[in-house]
Amino acid sequence: MRLSQLKYALEIMKVKSLSKASENLFITKTALSEAIISLEKELGFEIFMRSRAGMEPTIEGHIFLQGAEKILQIADSWEILKMIKSRKEDIKLAVSYAIFPILNDLMEEFITGKSGVSLEMREYGAGEVLSALSRDKNMIAILSVSETISWPEFKKFEKNNPQWKIEELGNDEFVLAIHKNHPIVKKEVISLEEVNALKREINMVLLSGDKNAMLNKLKCCAGNISLTLTNRAKVMQMVSKGTASSLFPERVVRFEMRTNKQLDYVRVAADDMKIKYFMIYNTKLPITEEKRYILDFMRNCFKQF
Repeated sequence: MRLSQLKYALEIMKVKSLSKASENLFITKTALSEAIISLEKELGFEIFMRSRAGMEPTIEGHIFLQGAEKILQIADSWEILKMIKSRKEDIKLAVSYAIFPILNDLMEEFITGKSGVSLEMREYGAGEVLSALSRDKNMIAILSVSETISWPEFKKFEKNNPQWKIEELGNDEFVLAIHKNHPIVKKEVISLEEVNALKREINMVLLSGDKNAMLNKLKCCAGNISLTLTNRAKVMQMVSKGTASSLFPERVVRFEMRTNKQLDYVRVAADDMKIKYFMIYNTKLPITEEKRYILDFMRNCFKQF
């Protein structure tokens, strides 16, 4: 059985005619007929019913053709991967702090070179991502944007840089990551006042460049609240021990909960503390197969978590 035979059979199913299929495939009608007969002999059943009205799949043929279509899709993906591996295009990915840890795990095959793509991924603050794009026109960026804090800066970039494609990947909201045994986890939603009443340090790691803006936002809504910046691993360790609580995007916390059994979270009732995730890339430059593969991979990543 050859992949070409599967392609031939699928084309016949599509046009319901041996003559029309041979024209579309640029082979003779005789060669096409012989290829299908050979395939049917190998399978032990007829794929098509022949009649003056045309060719229709048999019951067995219909099941076989469904599988053949999936096989060809896998084969096409494999060819793309082989091409990527041989070309080794260098691709740079700028990722904001909020989601860098997740993507770093999900994209391990790219970071380690297993995929054949040479990918350099770095984490930046929200504003730094936009600056990085200005310096490198071939870069791809994955950005988390707070509607309260970073939104004006982001919209300004979008207006002044029409050559960049800005594609929304999803949205999110702040939640309070907390130890699973804390009494407050029994609630589905808490107010910012209740966050402040915990009398714990709130570690904010999402928007390092906007610390003061976030602190002012929290103080405005919840009074005197302490906010410090530290690395994600340290924060999660503190939350797991019950020595701190932490404001994080919900996707990040859910991702951590896959392996951290001491972690839980509570939603925070603050409508304007939302986050959106965007992918940004330059449409004025050629979209190579390598880059297209990365773009598709990123879209799928955001469907997974």
